[in-house]
Amino acid sequence: LIYVIAMTQSVFFGVMALGQIFLCFFSGFIMYRIFYGPFFGTFHIMAIFLLLGVGVDDVFVFNNHFDAALQMHPGYKEDRWARLSWTWKHSALAMGVTSLTTSVSFFLSGTSSFPGISSFGIFAGCLCVVMYLSMLFFWPAVVAFNEAIFKQK
Repeated sequence: LIYVIAMTQSVFFGVMALGQIFLCFFSGFIMYRIFYGPFFGTFHIMAIFLLLGVGVDDVFVFNNHFDAALQMHPGYKEDRWARLSWTWKHSALAMGVTSLTTSVSFFLSGTSSFPGISSFGIFAGCLCVVMYLSMLFFWPAVVAFNEAIFKQK
């Protein structure tokens, strides 16, 4: 939390990022239960650290693209929605590539003959997919809310 607050210079972003990450853990768990079944070992809890790394990285990527939009098109300073649209288009690809490669690697470990490794791979892959979807639909709303409420002129 402290690192996210320090890097984004916003307590709001820090709290929302960690809230989103923890909510993705439970959403990913539901997705895992649908696709894999009831087995959930103690090793699976360690995936929260994986999710923290992926989630915080995605937050930084999105926010950096949001800041870079002003340098690409100075007119975005007045048009918040065009800026957010530009950010979404460009950051979705960057986050998508990293999320895809990470989730595919975990899903492939789901083919392991060891049940613990296999189930952890499926679970971690589900977490990566849910985190990416959350970054596409939830985080832009957080950024828009922050711009509208906290950065009013």
